[in-house]
Amino acid sequence: MDAGEIGIYYILLAISVMSGVMWGLLVSALAAREEQAVLLVILVVVLHMVFSGGLFNLSSLDTAGDVIGSITSTKWVFEGMIDVTGLMEGDCEAPGLTECLHPGLQGIEGDGPVKEAKQAQTIENIRDRFGDVFEGEALESILFGLVIMAVLFGLIVFIQKRKDII
Repeated sequence: MDAGEIGIYYILLAISVMSGVMWGLLVSALAAREEQAVLLVILVVVLHMVFSGGLFNLSSLDTAGDVIGSITSTKWVFEGMIDVTGLMEGDCEAPGLTECLHPGLQGIEGDGPVKEAKQAQTIENIRDRFGDVFEGEALESILFGLVIMAVLFGLIVFIQKRKDII
């Protein structure tokens, strides 16, 4: 990774942290009591984990996966980090997979065709399970992360103003 990629990586980390804080503030603004806030935080964290794209392919959930995944900041940060780190880049279709940049792929045991078949099956399994996350771009992820934070900020201000009136 060069200096520019490291900078983008840290920007994505900052967006991840700041959007997490914004989600927490939104939950705090929505909850009337502390007990409600704790339950809402659990709900938000679980939704972010499930719909980040890191557990399974979001397209397997049809429209719900796409819609809910696109409003979770973890999906965008996860896709951006995969893009900036270069995971699954290189030639992952060539025989031998020597140019495929995926951690652990070259450590698969076996000789010749057996090793190549295991590596190819591993790549196919990863693409089937997490295919969508390899299509993201870091700059797009930064943009969507900032948009999500702006919307969350607007919601927080609106809800707090409503609480002050009531």
